[in-house]
Amino acid sequence: MFRIDDGRASGTRQNLRVVMTPADSSALHRFEDMMSNDRYGCTIIHNEKEIYYDCGIRMRGSMWTRNAPGETGLNYKFPADKPFRGMHDTITTRRR
Repeated sequence: MFRIDDGRASGTRQNLRVVMTPADSSALHRFEDMMSNDRYGCTIIHNEKEIYYDCGIRMRGSMWTRNAPGETGLNYKFPADKPFRGMHDTITTRRR
């Protein structure tokens, strides 16, 4: 069981929360696999209301930005039967 209401999301800004196993999170950030385009399973919560199950996540960018914690980009894939905002099968985010 996962604790979702942990108080981390607050304020009025939009947010995208990713819930994944600790093992998948570690594998996603492993140096040896940093250039991999393999996706790891996750659940995505948008604005603390809309929940997307069975999503996939991977890192994006060059080998320099994937290794820079403050600049790492992420690519999210949504299920075919529930695209993000009703139309996007994938989206990307950047930290900076």
